[in-house]
Amino acid sequence: MIDFAFAILFILFLGFGIMLGMNLGEGWAQGCVTRRDYLIANLKIYGIGVVGIAVCMALTVYVVTGIPFGIIVGGMAGCKMGFGESVGPWKFIDKTFRVNKDHLRRSKNGNAEAVRRARKEGTPEPELMSVAGSGTPDKKKKPKGKN
Repeated sequence: MIDFAFAILFILFLGFGIMLGMNLGEGWAQGCVTRRDYLIANLKIYGIGVVGIAVCMALTVYVVTGIPFGIIVGGMAGCKMGFGESVGPWKFIDKTFRVNKDHLRRSKNGNAEAVRRARKEGTPEPELMSVAGSGTPDKKKKPKGKN
């Protein structure tokens, strides 16, 4: 009976850790401009998770190790979603399962870094195409009532 309760509590703590990691990873990825920044954010998440697991094991509170495990898992996913581009092993996963097509498109785009830099600085994103000549010229409008 105790093993079942341990498993249920571990799953609850794991879910909490995943939610915490998603928020942490997504927040850090918003500030990432280059792929190097993205890698550093992932390494920070791994570091927090490993230190958390080590502390839980040293204190022999094994059921709470679900939180740092969840931080690692949720942090990786949140970092990828916040970065908005398929990078590293995520690119293989996105291609294989045909998901996140927008992230794949951005990874092939040449100005992806400029878009991320604009997002970080809060400036408008660079235009992908000009809409100045939309093909429908403005027609002179006649005032109402006059022919």
